[in-house]
Amino acid sequence: MPAVRFCSACGARLPSPPPVTCTACGTSHWRNPKPCANAIVVRDERVLLARRAYAPWKEAWGSPGGFCEVGEHPIETAEREVLEETGLRVAVTGYIGVWVETYADEPGDPDADVINVAYYSAVPLGGDETAFDRAEEFDITRPTQAQHVVFGHGAHFCPGAGLARRQIEISLRVLTERLPSLRLTPDQQITFRPTLDHRGPMSLYVEW
Repeated sequence: MPAVRFCSACGARLPSPPPVTCTACGTSHWRNPKPCANAIVVRDERVLLARRAYAPWKEAWGSPGGFCEVGEHPIETAEREVLEETGLRVAVTGYIGVWVETYADEPGDPDADVINVAYYSAVPLGGDETAFDRAEEFDITRPTQAQHVVFGHGAHFCPGAGLARRQIEISLRVLTERLPSLRLTPDQQITFRPTLDHRGPMSLYVEW
C-alpha cells in the first residue's frame, strides 16, 4: 500500500513518509505493522503447505495464514485461514513465535507494508483435503464450492450483500402482501447448511 503523502486532516503535503507530523496542522501520522497469523499444521511427520496465488511471493509455497480481522485473536485467525485456504479444520496446539517481515517482493520498496506474523503449531481435526487440492486457485466451479464459498464479514465481506438483502426484503414483503396467511409449516425439522461464517437453512416449508 502506498505510504501516506498528504495529511488526512488538512490535505497538506507531508514532508516525509510516516511516522511524521504535518507541519501545517500538527496532525501526527503513523505507519504501524499489520498483525497476521499462520499455522504450522503437522500430521504424520508431514507439514501442510499452500501455494500463494498473488503477490507478494506469488507461486511460492508457505504455511497457510493471513491478516487478522478486527477484534479477532491471532489463534482464531490461524484456524480460520487454514479452513478458508485448504478446507481443513485445525486446532492450534502451541505458540511458536512472531516474525517481522516486509510485505513485498522487493524488501527495499518504500511503500511496502510491514507485517508481524504470529506462528502457531496446529493439528488437523478433519475436513475434505481433496476439496482444495489447488488451494492457490479460486475456482467457483469446484464440485464442493457451495460448502466453502461464503464470506460474511471483515476483509472478505461480499460487496453485493447489501443489494441481495434489499432484494430479499422486497421479495418477502410482496409475497406476504399477496399471501397474508403465509406461515411456516409447523413441526418441521429445519436443517442448516454449514458455512465458514454463518448458517442458512437448507429448506423452509410454508403453507397458506
